[in-house]
Amino acid sequence: MAENTTTQERDELTEALNDLFTDVSTMIKGDLQGTNNVLKLLENMNLKVAEEYEGFGDVASGLRVFVERLKAKSENYDEYVQQIDAIEKQITDLEVVISMLDKYVCLLESKVQSVYQMPASSSKTGIIDETFNTAQHESYEPTRRTSTNGAQEGPSTRPMGNEDSLWMAAYRDMIAEEIMNTQ
Repeated sequence: MAENTTTQERDELTEALNDLFTDVSTMIKGDLQGTNNVLKLLENMNLKVAEEYEGFGDVASGLRVFVERLKAKSENYDEYVQQIDAIEKQITDLEVVISMLDKYVCLLESKVQSVYQMPASSSKTGIIDETFNTAQHESYEPTRRTSTNGAQEGPSTRPMGNEDSLWMAAYRDMIAEEIMNTQ
């Protein structure tokens, strides 16, 4: 019986050790399976983030192209803005010249009028005086449109008839000749 007891104790010990090894093996397998699951989740998350960043790269590339196009268009508009500024400066300079010429023409017209205020000896002189008076009142009159430097500009006061325009052409030729002689 002592052998029987020893064999029985060995069987129990072997069974207990088998149960222990099986339990330890199951525990290690579970722990490794948990670690595998965490690593699998981490891999899936990395793949998902990589896909999103790839999309962001495409968006960033598209934005870069869009910005380059806008920059090129902006440079084209800068050229036009510079041309408009140059034209505006030329217009301002022309307004100054027109104003000076208008003052000079008024001065010449008053000189011509003072010359022709002598007593009229013929009917043509009366027509000349009347035409001159009409031309004297015709001048540069500004309209309501204002330019960038504050000056206003516009057309002359009224159209002239055929007879008036012939006499005015003669007077203007005389004025032009006087201008050429004074320079």
